[in-house]
Amino acid sequence: MNARTPTFDFRTSFAVRRPATIIRGWNVERISESIELVLAFTATVALLCLAPGPDILYVIAHGTAGGRRAGVVATSGVSAELLGNTIAAAAGLTFSLAAAPRALDVVRVLGAVMLVYLAVTTWRAAGRDSESGLGSPSDNSGPE
Repeated sequence: MNARTPTFDFRTSFAVRRPATIIRGWNVERISESIELVLAFTATVALLCLAPGPDILYVIAHGTAGGRRAGVVATSGVSAELLGNTIAAAAGLTFSLAAAPRALDVVRVLGAVMLVYLAVTTWRAAGRDSESGLGSPSDNSGPE
């Protein structure tokens, strides 16, 4: 054969290459591992989406205890909170707090103060309810 005539040699074309790199430099083994990870992640997220979170439990508790109006108010509050979180994330608040550690400290302190305030007001309200007889275990009449 002429030196200029290309020949096809199976030994150098396929057998020498590893099977994982046949597709133009892509690592097929790595892609299959990635697909397995994506499927596992998708299954985990699906299970977590099916489980009720604290927002849903909050709405159910208020709707059950206070009726339809309390359930609607609780749902509105949860929706407003989700809207606020979405807007804050879209505005890049996370990056701003990461860039300014002092601002993150301020947010943490304000969050702690708010939690203490909520705890104190809940504790005081529970004390008032027990004094007035509201919410006692013997009151099983339910909503009317």
